Amino acid sequence: MKKILISLITLVVIVAGYTYSRNNTPAEVASTKDVNLGAVLALTGYAVNEGTQMKNGIELARADLKKQGITLNVDYFDDGTDPKKTAEGIMLMHSKDIKTIFGPTWSFQVTAGIPILEKYNMLAFSSDESSDIIEDQSGTKNVLYGMPASSKVEGPTTEWLKKNSVKKVAIMFSNSGYGQVHADAWATAARLAGAEVILSEKIDYANESTVVPTLVLKAKSQGVEAILWTGGETGIITLIKKMNELGYTIPVIGTEGVHNVVRAGKAEQGSLKLYSLENTVSEEFVNKYKEMFSAEPQAYAQAAYDHTMIAVQAELNKGTATTRDYVVANPHKGYAGTYDFDERGDIASGEWKVVEVK
Repeated sequence: MKKILISLITLVVIVAGYTYSRNNTPAEVASTKDVNLGAVLALTGYAVNEGTQMKNGIELARADLKKQGITLNVDYFDDGTDPKKTAEGIMLMHSKDIKTIFGPTWSFQVTAGIPILEKYNMLAFSSDESSDIIEDQSGTKNVLYGMPASSKVEGPTTEWLKKNSVKKVAIMFSNSGYGQVHADAWATAARLAGAEVILSEKIDYANESTVVPTLVLKAKSQGVEAILWTGGETGIITLIKKMNELGYTIPVIGTEGVHNVVRAGKAEQGSLKLYSLENTVSEEFVNKYKEMFSAEPQAYAQAAYDHTMIAVQAELNKGTATTRDYVVANPHKGYAGTYDFDERGDIASGEWKVVEVK
């Protein structure tokens, strides 16, 4: 009887031990599962650069996950930078029972997608945006963002204007929530730096090639000492070309697109002093990206990589929690730093810095 009792106790211990091990499997061991996610990105149209960078970041993460034994399947949809198609793409993901997606790419596309994300309780990782540039719907709980709040450009811009004793500025900004938030932040920066805003112009993406040359001439005639810029790729190229033609070599501070067109050889910098507002890009990530794509990455690619790792970790480890609740409760260390999302879905610790384009 004593032997039988000991055997029964031993069996219970073994079963209990097996149950404990199975329920507490480390994340790296749980990697035998497949993960199915979606992506609604602008792979054509005005936002093709950002959309492609984000896709590349996702693909780079997928390759690294494969080395860990994790199979990530991503269903891509190209919305062509058209908000109507963005909505269609998210609906398509819902019809395929995909609850977590990457994208949308630009702010007006995110705005178009939010009602559908909310209706079907889906989560989007928008690697190129922040909540403060989403028109009228920044309070949603269905989007997590990859960039620091755009309004934070105010601080570094103020310091740069003071340091360079700039007294007259022109603000040229895109006709979008993204452009307006930057314009407002830059106007405040100019005031804090003791500078006057001589010119403030909103530009439609479709009209950049015709409007920008006129604005450059106007800025030059009014003695503007620095241009603060946000716009599309066509506008940046046109701006740089026209300033070089006129020999108008005042500095330009822009969003990362300024750096990107020079880096890609799409605009000749010449004697212009160009500056870009950027967040941290890891040298390790740059090398990893260049090895796979033979090109320089942009911040959107890094954020998309980090977002992919966060999303996959959540799918494998969230248990009964929602993906968003798991992600918000578990800060993630990525290439861009720590992703500690606040209640608006922004990276609480993110910041911007003014970087000279060389």
